[in-house]
Amino acid sequence: MVRRWRAGLRGLLGLAVLTLLTGCLKLDAELTVAADDTVSGRYVVAYVKNPDRPAGLAPPRELLVSRGSAASRRYDDGRYLGTEYELRGVSFADLAAFAAVQQQQRETGTLLLARSGDDVTLAGTFDFRESRPVARTPEQRAAAGRGFAVRVRLTFPGEVYAANGRIEGRTVTWDIRPFELTTLTARAGARP
Repeated sequence: MVRRWRAGLRGLLGLAVLTLLTGCLKLDAELTVAADDTVSGRYVVAYVKNPDRPAGLAPPRELLVSRGSAASRRYDDGRYLGTEYELRGVSFADLAAFAAVQQQQRETGTLLLARSGDDVTLAGTFDFRESRPVARTPEQRAAAGRGFAVRVRLTFPGEVYAANGRIEGRTVTWDIRPFELTTLTARAGARP
């Protein structure tokens, strides 16, 4: 059952990466790490509405996880259409499977949380570089960038000791840029 959940999410995120390559992706994760090595929060995967595909993605379906719960529902903010996931007490391993994205035989997205003693560490990457050269005018590149909204925001249970994102208290935010390789790192206290 967990395998079905992982395969469904990989397929959905693979579709998101395809739309990303055209610069019309919204991927917004707002997650909270708990002291019991679980994650809760929301994760949106959507793309700019296309009049040629008015139905958008397939209808969201329930997700199966090994610990905690995960639900999905249709997401529509007027500009982007896709799926919003609500995670409650999901294990680090399930989050890693959820965030693992493979496209064109390369990994394009990972979020790996791990517990090490009294610390929680994050190691992640988002590789939105194009795998083959695409000729774009500066105007086309700017337009693709305007439709690209990728943000990951993690709130840790304890003090953030180090991160390569924007630190605000116990929260770290990464704004990921299109057509680039972005690494995400953080180390924080595992206890409040």
